[in-house]
Amino acid sequence: MFLKDGRVAIQDLKYKVSGSRVNEIMNIQTDKPITDSVLYATFGQRLIADGRAVDPAEIYYQYDDLRHVLKLPILFPVEDFRGGGIYLGFDQLYKNNKRLAEKALKGETIELSSMIDYTDMQLTSAQLNSLRKSLKDMGYVEISSANGVNKSGLFYLTENRIKIELLPDTLVKALGSKKVINGESIKIGYKDVGESGQIKAKGDYAISDDKLTIKLLDGVYPEHVEAITRSGKVVSVVVAGSSGWQGGTVRGIARWLLTSPEFIDDPIVNAVLIDNGTDHMLKVADRWVVDSSRGWREGRIQAVILLTQQPN
Repeated sequence: MFLKDGRVAIQDLKYKVSGSRVNEIMNIQTDKPITDSVLYATFGQRLIADGRAVDPAEIYYQYDDLRHVLKLPILFPVEDFRGGGIYLGFDQLYKNNKRLAEKALKGETIELSSMIDYTDMQLTSAQLNSLRKSLKDMGYVEISSANGVNKSGLFYLTENRIKIELLPDTLVKALGSKKVINGESIKIGYKDVGESGQIKAKGDYAISDDKLTIKLLDGVYPEHVEAITRSGKVVSVVVAGSSGWQGGTVRGIARWLLTSPEFIDDPIVNAVLIDNGTDHMLKVADRWVVDSSRGWREGRIQAVILLTQQPN
C-alpha cells in the first residue's frame, strides 16, 4: 500500500463495496476508513506479519494458482495453456474450497484419484489438437462419451471438457521428471516408496489401484516479494528461476527474510508476495538484474512497482 505521505505500508485491509465499486478502504484492526490517506493499494499473500512468518497453510484459500505453493508435476503438455499443460492434482485440489490443498500445505498425506475431469475449459482448436496429440502419443485412446471413461488409458475431449483415466506409467513418468536448465539436470524430487504406509517425508508417494497417495513438495518458483523493515525501509526481493523447477519457496523466502544477517539491525516486520513466474523482474538503473519476461510483446506487462530514492 502506497500512502499519500510517501510511505509504503503492508497491512490487512478490507473494502466497503457498492456493486462493483469500492467506496471505502478500511483498516481491519480499527475498522476505520483510511481511504483519504491511500494513494494506491494492491493485494498479495502475506509471507511475514508483525515479525512472524505466515505459513501458506494458514491462507491456502488466498492462492489463486496452487502451483506457486505446491509442486505439481505436469502430466500432459498443452501449448499456451496454464503454464504449458495439465498438471497432477490441479482439478482435485481446487474442489471443496481447496480443503485438500490445505491438507497438502500442512504436510499431510493426501490421496489423488487417477481420474482427471476438467469442465468449462474453453480450449482453442490449437490447444485441443495439442492435447489430443499428446494423449495419443502416450498410448491413450479417445472415446465419444464422457461416461465411458471408466478404465485406465481412456479419454474424452471437447473444447469445454477434459476427462482422462490416467495410466500408471503417466504418473510414474511425471513424478520422476527432470529438466535441464543452464546445463544442469534438475529432478522434480518425488520418490516412489512402494506402499502408502511407507510415506514419511514430503515427496514420498505410492500408487495403488486407482489412486495416488502422496505428500506434495513445496512449490518452487521465481518470486517477487516486497518487505518493510522495523524502521520503515522498503526491501524489494526478486528471486530468479524457472517456474516449478528453480527459484524459492514461500516458506523459504520468509525464513530467509527473518534470519538473514542483512536484517539483524533493522529486522523485517512485514512482507507480501507480489507476483511469480514470468511476471517477476528487477531492473536497477539501466541494468536488468532479473529479466524473466524478455521476449514478451510490448503492452503485455500490466503493472510496475517503481522504487526511487528521494534526494536529501
